[in-house]
Amino acid sequence: MSAGVCVLGDTAVDLIVRLPEIRAGEKVMPYEPRLHPGGSGANTAVALARLGTPTCFIGTVGEDQYGQVVVDDFKKEQVDITQLFIEAQLATVCVFAFVDADGERFLWGWPREKQAYTAIDFTRLDLEQICRAGWLHTTGLLLANESSGRDAVLQTFEWAHKNGVITSFDLNLRSGAGVLEETYHEVVDKTISNSDYVLGSEQEFAILHESHDWQNTVADLVRDDKHVVVRRGNQGSILFAGDERSEVPAFNVKVVDTVGAGDVFDAGFITALQRGHDAATALRWGNAVAAFTIMKEGARTSPSLAQMKTFIEEQKFNIRSTK
Repeated sequence: MSAGVCVLGDTAVDLIVRLPEIRAGEKVMPYEPRLHPGGSGANTAVALARLGTPTCFIGTVGEDQYGQVVVDDFKKEQVDITQLFIEAQLATVCVFAFVDADGERFLWGWPREKQAYTAIDFTRLDLEQICRAGWLHTTGLLLANESSGRDAVLQTFEWAHKNGVITSFDLNLRSGAGVLEETYHEVVDKTISNSDYVLGSEQEFAILHESHDWQNTVADLVRDDKHVVVRRGNQGSILFAGDERSEVPAFNVKVVDTVGAGDVFDAGFITALQRGHDAATALRWGNAVAAFTIMKEGARTSPSLAQMKTFIEEQKFNIRSTK
C-alpha cells in the first residue's frame, strides 16, 4: 500500500462563464463569470488531499497573478508544493470554461504561447519523494504537444514503473477530429505501457482503436497487471482487470457543472485503493466524488472523506439504472 500520491500534471485557473439561458422568452445571464483554481492534474491533487491522502503536486506555474492564485490554493488545501516550479518567463494558463444550461462545457485556454504548465524539467524532479509516496498519477494533457512536460511524463513514468511505484494515467485526450496525430498516439501508448491503471471516458478509449469502439481498446489493453477504468457519465463506471469486470452505476443527481468530473473521480478511485478497498468500492468512491462535485459550480467543490461517505449513505437509493 502506498503512503501518498504524487500528481505530475497541469495547473491553471478556470474562468467559469455560464452561457445565457432563455427565461420567459428573454435571454438572461444566470451568473457573473467566476474565477476558480483549475487544471486537470491540480483538480485531482486537491481532491486527493481533501479525501485525506498525502499529496504532492509536480508542475509549473508562471510568476504572475494567476500563478499566485494556484500557489495560495494549494497551500490552503494542504497539497505539498515542494515540486511546484515558478518561472518568470512563462504564463499561467487561464481556461475559459463556457457552461451551457445542461452543465456541459467547452474549454479554451489562454495564452496559447509560453504556457507554464507544459514546461517541466525531468532533471529537477525529486524522484525519491515519488518513491516514498509510492503512487504516481498523471493526465494526458501534458502529452498533447511536444514539450519538456511531455518528455518529463514519459521519463518519470518509465522510471516509476521500473522502480515499483504504482502508476495511474488519465487519458484526458485532446482530439477535435476523433483521431490522434501519430506522434501523440505513440506517446500515449508509451505512457499506457508504463501505467498500472489507465482511466478515461468511453469516447477517449474509442479514439485509441481503429474501429472507434472503446470495448476493442479495452480488450487490447487489459491484462492481469493492467487495470482499465472506463468512466461512462450517468451510466456509471467499469473496471477491467484480466478476466474480471466490476461495474458500478452512477448516482442520480442534478448536474450544475461537469468541469473536472473525471479529475475528481480519479481521486476517489485512488483513495479507495490506497485504503485497501476492492474494485467495486473504488468505483463507487470515484462515482460519489464526481457526483458530489457536479452538483455545484467548478471543479474544486469535491468532498472531504466524511462528506463523501455521508453522501453515499444518503444517496444509496438514488442510483441510476444501468439497464
